[in-house]
Amino acid sequence: MNHEIKDHRFNHESPTPLKWVLWLALLWLFAIIQASFLSHLPVFGATVEWTLALVLLFSWRQNPVVGGIYGMIGGFLLDALTGTGLSVLPLLFFLLAVYASFAARRLHDHPLTYLIMTVPAHLILGAWRAICEKSFVYLFAVLLAGSIGSVIVYIPAAVRYFRRKS
Repeated sequence: MNHEIKDHRFNHESPTPLKWVLWLALLWLFAIIQASFLSHLPVFGATVEWTLALVLLFSWRQNPVVGGIYGMIGGFLLDALTGTGLSVLPLLFFLLAVYASFAARRLHDHPLTYLIMTVPAHLILGAWRAICEKSFVYLFAVLLAGSIGSVIVYIPAAVRYFRRKS
């Protein structure tokens, strides 16, 4: 009887240069969409967090070092495109990406576990943004908007997961 858990999330190779370029281009595109278009369509007052959702997805699929790099880049891109200057977002996205990588090693590969894993990340970001906005209610708006972004970003991976299972 085979007791090994086969986990398709992790390829133990480092990403190829082509994958780096494609993922960074996708991260850039999501940051542009979030900073320009989605900032004018708030969900209960908060912007849908596509950049963080994509960083968490990349980190869910890679090791903590690669995930941390994507987190830093995503935070810098979002800061640069929103025009707020340097803030804590690169450090916060870095820490959340490393958290997602370590959580992926502990949790089973299922779309529901990915979405559950993103809740603490969006809570932390929501707490930070609520402190900046000086409104406790803003925490729930960021949590809802972040969850919407995570669901939308994870749809292709969930479809691939369920196709692989059938």
